[in-house]
Amino acid sequence: MATSLALSALVSVNGQPITLKAGDPTKLAKEFVFTLSDPVAFGSVKDFEKWLNESLGIGISIPETISGLPKRLNDAYGDFIKGQIVLTTLVINVPLSLYKIGISYDLGAAGIPLAGGLAFNGIGVLVTHGVASKLATAVDEKAETLQVTATEGKQFTPADEKKPIKIKIDAEEMLVTKVLGDVLTVTRGTPPAKHPAGALVGLSL
Repeated sequence: MATSLALSALVSVNGQPITLKAGDPTKLAKEFVFTLSDPVAFGSVKDFEKWLNESLGIGISIPETISGLPKRLNDAYGDFIKGQIVLTTLVINVPLSLYKIGISYDLGAAGIPLAGGLAFNGIGVLVTHGVASKLATAVDEKAETLQVTATEGKQFTPADEKKPIKIKIDAEEMLVTKVLGDVLTVTRGTPPAKHPAGALVGLSL
């Protein structure tokens, strides 16, 4: 009977608890990976401003009205800053040097009325630092090529054919020697392993 162990951490940002999942703790030294379990609400723009000022000492001030704007635009601006900020994505993947943070800004069901019955209900931002993609199809232990998500292959192109790029899929490290479209030609690691479609492909340290 196999036994496994998974680790999660509870941190707090602006008083809001955030659960991060780290996976197998026995591998943390080499495979430190945290992902956000569920979206976390930060509150309004003013709540976020208070957290930035008190926690980080940034010292910003977001006005509730803007002088010189027509009343209609100031009303729309007032409705806009009442929106709620939600942390939707947080990924810290040390082995792949990959970091992601995603934030959505929700203006509620009514939103801000525009023309012709349209309304602006929110916006989302995802910031990614690092090179990463996913396997488009599964690969077995013998595969010498692999396909990544459409249009994302070029980021793995070696600048010099004599200096292949090292990538990592699950626990296996490989060397990318050639890229044609979204198909990567690789030298497999030791030992090579099977990897499912959707597995994360990233640069290895």
